[in-house]
Amino acid sequence: MSKDKKGFSLKSLIWNDGTSTEEKVSETIEQPVVETHSHSAAYVSNRGNAIGSVIPQSSSTGIHDPKVADHLMEVLSNHNLDGIDYFEFKNALKGMSSLSMADKDKIAAAFATLNSAQKLTKEDLVKSADHYIGIVQKEIESFNEAIKGRIETNVKSKENEVSQYIKNNEDIQKQIAELNLKMSENLTKVAELEGTISTEKIKIEQTKNNFNITAQSVIQKIADDKRDIELYINN
Repeated sequence: MSKDKKGFSLKSLIWNDGTSTEEKVSETIEQPVVETHSHSAAYVSNRGNAIGSVIPQSSSTGIHDPKVADHLMEVLSNHNLDGIDYFEFKNALKGMSSLSMADKDKIAAAFATLNSAQKLTKEDLVKSADHYIGIVQKEIESFNEAIKGRIETNVKSKENEVSQYIKNNEDIQKQIAELNLKMSENLTKVAELEGTISTEKIKIEQTKNNFNITAQSVIQKIADDKRDIELYINN
């Protein structure tokens, strides 16, 4: 079918309010998809711009993201085939969602109507469904490539920074250990020198005292001799 055809909604064809089996089939094309790699890359980039400084909590399982769904619907709409195909079939099933019929009967009835009015064959239906699955798969590939690029830019580069900071800290710790060792060696030398200084001071003080006492003794001896000379020698 042409993407310009009126009255056809790709989103309503993929997502219906009901939960019947035929509507769940459309979930196979609700995956990240593209015509060119620019769609997925742009989506990843735009989503990344919302990332702040708060570290998000990761989850091992994904959830349905309306923004992703809107993106995929736009991509699939741009790849909508001309003529009657899977989308018309899906739209017909949607129109029958309120009927009290078994899923297999709805499928048979929708196919019979399109086959009768538009000559839609089972082979055409399956082939067109494969076409849209292929579009989604290309979009997945494009999305994954964009994710790889974002991981390289926003994760690995930051991991490299983290590694560099860790290495810097290790270098600093090594320098601190070396400085602590040097400080310890200096303190040991200070203690040794202070001991030497104390010993030398004692020696010097003792030498000074000995000298002064000896000198005073000599002076006293000379003074005694002088006194005796004056006393006992007559001119």
